Amino acid sequence: MGWFSKETQEKRFEILLQFTHWEGQTLLDVGCGLGDLYHYIKVHTFPIHYTGIDQTPLHTHYAKMAYPGGTFLTKHILNWTQQVDVCLASGLFNLRDHNNNEWIQFENILRKMIAVSKQGVAFNLLNPQEIHTNDLVSYNKEKVMALCQSLSKKVIEAPPYLANDYTLFLYKNP
Repeated sequence: MGWFSKETQEKRFEILLQFTHWEGQTLLDVGCGLGDLYHYIKVHTFPIHYTGIDQTPLHTHYAKMAYPGGTFLTKHILNWTQQVDVCLASGLFNLRDHNNNEWIQFENILRKMIAVSKQGVAFNLLNPQEIHTNDLVSYNKEKVMALCQSLSKKVIEAPPYLANDYTLFLYKNP
């Protein structure tokens, strides 16, 4: 989906992929959009078994057209049942749904991502002070950290890389 520019999108991917050593690992890209993470993985030759899911059929349709070698499924994470090594989400939690239930969605999706992952979860969020539009949402960082720490014994925030967002790694085993 871009998230401001190709360069910042790729910086987010670079940070997210620091989660683990990827040799032979399975990755579920939650909210894969148009498949840009798959493309980044292939260009940078990460040895990952990739699956992207998105609840929007048009997104997965275009992802399949753009990257026929990838696995893209129209599915919501809450309906996912397969175990994978790692779940990643880039930008998934940043769009406002205009029903004022973003926090409930965030919590439910994060819990499900943890449940279906063997190693853990990596995701990025926007910093509240950097949001200048009503279409984007951010969350209280202390509240996010409390939730993450209730789900994982090892929560790591990636070192700062962009002014407008941050990335968290939740590991299932410390």
